[in-house]
Amino acid sequence: GKGIGAGTEPLSVRLCVKAPDLARLVASRRELNPARLSLSGKVTFDGLHTFRVDTENSFLQIFVHSDSPKDLRRFFRYHIQYGDEEYVLDGVKVLADAPGFDAWHDTATLYVQLTGPRGQERGILRLSIETFVREQMPSMRITGTSDPARQSWALLAFYKYFAGELADIYMQRA
Repeated sequence: GKGIGAGTEPLSVRLCVKAPDLARLVASRRELNPARLSLSGKVTFDGLHTFRVDTENSFLQIFVHSDSPKDLRRFFRYHIQYGDEEYVLDGVKVLADAPGFDAWHDTATLYVQLTGPRGQERGILRLSIETFVREQMPSMRITGTSDPARQSWALLAFYKYFAGELADIYMQRA
């Protein structure tokens, strides 16, 4: 995603997300702690300063439930350390049904807080539909098996899980 805002440095984050246990990820049982997906990649400021993501201390959790059973919102939580552990990007996507079609806006908007030696800054990263369709969707790979049928099944299981979670959030009024 790319950062937006008046008078701020452009920020670009390119991540590779790995789910070591797809079956656990798609189990979607509320009583389980959300799976931590590993992250690798890079964070770039102003197109000039690029930092590698610290893969050992960075993670993503998707469709995290609120602590309140009555709260139907879900969250994506990002914790990204980069730059020799000097910098941290904490981000959250808030998935909540509101009037109109807001599912894309919610899933494509990441509210971030950057912490570094000079203090903290806040901002927003947004993913364009073009980047999602042209880059993210085709980049999904299933590893752990070379069987094309199993790879297809696993990818479809993830899509079904993802769509089902979105439906639970955004189809409440339907």
